[in-house]
Amino acid sequence: MEKRRNTYWFLILGLLLLSGAMEAVMTCCYESLTRQPLAFGSLFQIRPVYNESGSWIHARSGLGYRNGVLLAEHTVTLIVAAYLYRALEAWGYLFRVSRRWLYALDCGVAATLYRGITRFRGTFPLDYVKVGRFIYDIPDLCIGICIVGMIGWFISYTIHYYPYKKRKEKGMKWKERFLWELRLNKQMAVVPFYPRDRWQELLLDPFL
Repeated sequence: MEKRRNTYWFLILGLLLLSGAMEAVMTCCYESLTRQPLAFGSLFQIRPVYNESGSWIHARSGLGYRNGVLLAEHTVTLIVAAYLYRALEAWGYLFRVSRRWLYALDCGVAATLYRGITRFRGTFPLDYVKVGRFIYDIPDLCIGICIVGMIGWFISYTIHYYPYKKRKEKGMKWKERFLWELRLNKQMAVVPFYPRDRWQELLLDPFL
């Protein structure tokens, strides 16, 4: 367990270093790559552009680059990510979902941390990977991996959860099913706040 947890931290640190190194290279080569981007076919280019919109949501809503708002958003995102990490680990423990999906969440955490550092510096993010009409950087790609990974985790969770639910609710009346599932969901919501050595007591023993 401890070895795998260290692997998660190493992955986050590695992605932070990779993002910083790529941004440093793109900053050094900004003028030359702006004049003559590196093209790989008709759709893929390396072309640095400063992102002055703040985020996709800010650009769509017209909020623009508001550093204080963006820092607050990243702080909330990190808190949610910390809860999600514990929750996915605990729920996976109950339903035997692979913990490898947590690597995808690490990618999202690394992206959020790096974006927070950028906002704290008060600089615009530098995007440089242009695919078609869209342009990304390493943190953007990490967020994409995180989203795909969370979808994969949810599919795996669903595959394990519904047979379990069907087996446990067999013979119950609709009111009993409703109350049982309500109790399970309530317990699943709070179990991430407890130490790992109590998950057996809180989740497995009452429901399996």
